[in-house]
Amino acid sequence: MTTIIATRAQMGADSFVTDGSRVGKVYHAPGMLLGGCGDTYYSIQLVRWVLDGMRGPPPPPDDDEARDSTVLILRRDGLMMLNWRGVEIPQLDDFFAIGSGASFALGAMKQGAAVMQALEIAAWYDENTKGPFDIVDLRQPRQGPRQPRRSGPASAVHP
Repeated sequence: MTTIIATRAQMGADSFVTDGSRVGKVYHAPGMLLGGCGDTYYSIQLVRWVLDGMRGPPPPPDDDEARDSTVLILRRDGLMMLNWRGVEIPQLDDFFAIGSGASFALGAMKQGAAVMQALEIAAWYDENTKGPFDIVDLRQPRQGPRQPRRSGPASAVHP
């Protein structure tokens, strides 16, 4: 699957897709960051639905795999998780993660790791989390099309 983690200020994600390709998973829109995991095609549909104002019901999932898709939304007013039904679930902690490496990333964050370190630790333990990693800052003013900052391959981090 993937690992997407957000604090109240930034969001980071790996770029690995199970077919071996690499894609950006963090989307920067005015006043918000979005990160999708699960079925790639369906998570992109959910992101587009959010960007279009969440009018009407969310797009219907094609199969059970699409129902596992989740979008993490970071706005200036808070952090939310969006499920495939279009339900926003507010997250009260200062950071949250979704995807197959989420528990590793959250454990690292609880021990004081930064977003990049948490992604590297998740990649160490989760075979479906691989660099390069994207880290995007919510406070960064957007000036035209913006590419997320990319790191190199995950360094050999061993906790």
